[in-house]
Amino acid sequence: VKWDSLQFEPGTTPATGAYNTVPIPVPAPALKLQSSPDLKNKIMWNSEVERFTNVQASGRLKAGVSYYKILRAAQALGPWLLVDSVGKKDFRYFNLATSEYLVHDPNSKLGETYFYSVVAVDSLGGTSAMSNIKAHTTSKGSEALLKHVYVAPNPLIVTSTFGGSASVSGAEITDKIGFYGLTEKATIRIFSYSGQLIQTIEHDNINSNDVEWFQITRNNQLLASGVYFFTVDDLIGGKRTTGKFVIIH
Repeated sequence: VKWDSLQFEPGTTPATGAYNTVPIPVPAPALKLQSSPDLKNKIMWNSEVERFTNVQASGRLKAGVSYYKILRAAQALGPWLLVDSVGKKDFRYFNLATSEYLVHDPNSKLGETYFYSVVAVDSLGGTSAMSNIKAHTTSKGSEALLKHVYVAPNPLIVTSTFGGSASVSGAEITDKIGFYGLTEKATIRIFSYSGQLIQTIEHDNINSNDVEWFQITRNNQLLASGVYFFTVDDLIGGKRTTGKFVIIH
């Protein structure tokens, strides 16, 4: 027993009753993020938080939900930019059949990773906590058929300051190569000019037609300057395509 502080004794706590000494915060809506064919990220959430009515004067929300603010940032800690504001049950964004909101981010760019959050706002200006922050890398949905796969940037010049972001912890964005135009399930094999297998990459994602690679070989070495060839096998349709790219350090 700590005699110098107030102790909590479970045995003397009532088994039932109202515990209203601490306000219950209204949670932020649960987010779903998806890529779209036009590269405008889709931010989706349902209307569950609108059913919450146990608001308290000392809580974060002091009245019913009035509208939502959709926020985006390049880093998880911000600064946060306003993507859009959506009124409660606004027919332009709300699907009555699924009870789900859908907003497109008009400024998302291919290959870049963004952090999103949606906060509920009441009629008095109170907001829910930003407890639903999620990251998403902008991409394009998988191709139905394997046609033309291309590499960007090509040639890759390490000093070119190519845009985008690195989703792999510790990776250098200047080493990033993207393979685009992939089907849902595909295998990429990269070969040196002499025909040596450099790396094998497996792609299995219906929501993305691209995959990133940071020039790390299967022997965990950084790629040297030169011309490299690749093959892509569609694991569903059985088709194969080939190409090449150039690395300049």
